[in-house]
Amino acid sequence: MCSRREVTWALLCLCTVAACGDGGGFPDASEPPPQHPGSFKISWSLTTASQQLLTCAQANATIVRVNIADAVSGEHASASFDCLLGTAVSGALFPATYDLSFELLGVAGTITTAPPQTAMVLPSQTTQLGLVVFVVP
Repeated sequence: MCSRREVTWALLCLCTVAACGDGGGFPDASEPPPQHPGSFKISWSLTTASQQLLTCAQANATIVRVNIADAVSGEHASASFDCLLGTAVSGALFPATYDLSFELLGVAGTITTAPPQTAMVLPSQTTQLGLVVFVVP
């Protein structure tokens, strides 16, 4: 039969081993809250060099592609939107600062690009980008 001291010692050892766990921390320590994704909203227009508005059909444009690069990690992705929409919302993005570049595409490839922008995507919010203007040659 075990003495009270031996039982106490055994329980203390068991508690110490259980508290160490796999992560080396306390088993009841809470995980950091998950980051809720955000998104960005983009609007675009097409013009000539003399600033005359063009339609996508007049420019032979079919797609607006947004190249997305995380400003810190450098990870890249892209999103493509039908040119006819004129405005669109990206898919879910982790909250971060992104460097964005824009391409106007047609059947034969890239027609033109627009000036890049930097956007901060916040959790559970849609960040409005500045108007993207494609000057079609």
